[in-house]
Amino acid sequence: MPTETLADRGKPVDSGHHLYHRQVRGRSHRRSGLACIGRPLSRSKSSWKVRKKRNAFRKELASTDTKWKCLLDPIDGTRGIMYDKRSAWALSGIAPQRGSATRLSDIFVAAMTEIPTSKQWRADQVSCTRGGGIVAEATNVLDGSKFPLSLSPSGASTFRHGFAWMAKFFPEGRALTAQIEEQLWDELIGLGRDASPTIFDDQYICSGGSFYELLAGHDRMIGDLRPLLVLPRRQSGRVIGLPPLRCVHSASPVRSRSGL
Repeated sequence: MPTETLADRGKPVDSGHHLYHRQVRGRSHRRSGLACIGRPLSRSKSSWKVRKKRNAFRKELASTDTKWKCLLDPIDGTRGIMYDKRSAWALSGIAPQRGSATRLSDIFVAAMTEIPTSKQWRADQVSCTRGGGIVAEATNVLDGSKFPLSLSPSGASTFRHGFAWMAKFFPEGRALTAQIEEQLWDELIGLGRDASPTIFDDQYICSGGSFYELLAGHDRMIGDLRPLLVLPRRQSGRVIGLPPLRCVHSASPVRSRSGL
C-alpha cells in the first residue's frame, strides 16, 4: 500500500528506500529521512545484524544521520488475524530523531490501518497530526473505493449497559485480574443488584483494535494491568505484592495524538 511522509509533503511513495531524500548541499550532512525501529523484514541472523547496526532503510545511512524516526508495528493482532477471527492493525508514528531518548509523546504524525479478515468488505484507517485532529477513512477492499468515517468516543456518563473490560488474554495473572475487575465494578455500580448483567466484556487481543473500539465509541473503558501482574509472575514464579489499582496509559500513537 502506498505511504506518505512529511518529507514528501504529501507525495506518495511506494517503498522504504524512497523515504530518504538528501538535503541541499551545505554544512549539514543530515538527511531528511526516517529511521525505523520496527521489526526487521527477515528473521535471519544476518538481517538482525544489519538492522541492529544501521537501523535505517538505506544501507549507507546510519540512524544517527536521520532527521525523523518512524515507529512501526506492521501487524498488531497476529493471533486473531492468523485464525481469521478478527482484524489486525498496522500501527505507525513519526517523531523527531532523538535516538534512544525518543518517546511516544514526541510523535506528531500517526496512523493505524486495519488489516481485515477474509470475510470483511471494509477496512478502516485512522490518522492524525499533532494539533490537527483525526482523519478517518474506510476502504472497500472489493473495489478500492474510499469514503470518510465519523468516529466519536462514547458519550455515556456511566458504564451501565456498555462494554468495558480489562485485558486477561492469557492464563498468567487471569484470576487476579478478574478479582480486581469484579471489585472495581462492585465499587462503581454495585454487582448483583440487577436482574441482568450491566457490564459487558468483549476483549480484543490487539492494541490497535482495542483503541479503535474506544475511538468508535463501541467500548467505554479498556484496562491493561499485565505489566503489573504477568511480568512479576514470569520473573519470580509467583504474583508478588501489587501497588494500588492505577490507570494504565496506552502505547497507541493515534491514541497519544487524539487525546483519548
